[in-house]
Amino acid sequence: MDQLQIKDLEIFAYHGLFPSEKELGQKFVISASLSYDMTQAATELDLTASVHYGELCQQWTTWFQESTEDLIETVAYKLVERTFETYPLVQEIELKLKKPWAPVHLPLDTCSVTIRRRKQRAFIALGSNMGDKQANLEQAIDKLRARGIHILKESSVLATELGVVWNKIALPIR
Repeated sequence: MDQLQIKDLEIFAYHGLFPSEKELGQKFVISASLSYDMTQAATELDLTASVHYGELCQQWTTWFQESTEDLIETVAYKLVERTFETYPLVQEIELKLKKPWAPVHLPLDTCSVTIRRRKQRAFIALGSNMGDKQANLEQAIDKLRARGIHILKESSVLATELGVVWNKIALPIR
């Protein structure tokens, strides 16, 4: 898979457990590798079939600064999730978030967390044999969507002789 690399984007923000970190702020550093197929962008000179890294860096900065979190794990996780939501063509992300001056009061160059996520495709079958079967299936699908699961395709509903209603769906998962 093709990769876009972004190395050492510096962002000043207010994340950390200690009150002083949230009051004074500090520098954070992001590096990431985004995997996706670059063929269309490269052969057709089509930026919409790629990730505009200037815009992505600006989005990360905005997202990073719009709230405060206690843990850098939370910040990194949210950046990965929002990147997947904003750029559906991205299939895999490895994001490293460094906190160069972590307040540990010992000789330390940097603390960092790395989150790696890859989309996968799953096929699931839903079934119902009680109550309003169709409504049960629709409710299950709604709950999947509410959890941020993107459903690619849904089959038609199949009713069996025993009254079980089935619906098969395909979806990417992380």
